[in-house]
Amino acid sequence: MSDCAPARFVKPLEKEEWAVGVNAGGPLINFFNTILPIPFSSVYAGYGVNDRLTVHAGLHTTSLIFKNLQIDAGGTYLLSNQKGKWPGISVNGTLNGIVDLKQFNHRLYPSLAGNFFYDYKYGRFYGGMEQWLDLYPGQVPDGSQYNPWVPAFYVGQTIKIKKWEVNFEYKNLGPFSWNKGHVVRYARTGDHGANGLYVTLQKRF
Repeated sequence: MSDCAPARFVKPLEKEEWAVGVNAGGPLINFFNTILPIPFSSVYAGYGVNDRLTVHAGLHTTSLIFKNLQIDAGGTYLLSNQKGKWPGISVNGTLNGIVDLKQFNHRLYPSLAGNFFYDYKYGRFYGGMEQWLDLYPGQVPDGSQYNPWVPAFYVGQTIKIKKWEVNFEYKNLGPFSWNKGHVVRYARTGDHGANGLYVTLQKRF
């Protein structure tokens, strides 16, 4: 599930500010000799509780097409603001849940991310590390090795146009996880991890 969406709100919103957005993208795969990202998608919203805390939630629309209700909800907290050339730092805690609407199987995955960000006149550069906890040992469907801790590393670039933001992100997904034996063939050298590309369109108001 950590493949399904880019980082959410690496910098918190201002107090009482709202934002809504849509994102698409996923791990790069080999599809009929063409390298392209899996078209995962989601819609989301965030609200600035105060200048340091933003709460957010998202609905994963591609999963819903395949009769899986997948949602995420959490918050981003600002640890320190950007100061001159020193980037800002934030943390993000999220609960990620999915329910199979056909057989009502369900899973819940907590995640914790640490971010840095650097704002400039027309955009924002950011990066970070996301850590997923898999609470279901012995239930890896394809025979892969079970890993209770699944990290991902990411960098991104945001372009700001007034209240609109366009975001591009690269993720190094599960670099310690075996990537063979899946339904898809990941476009990745070696037998661990996957590369992910994502694009997001967001409006603040």
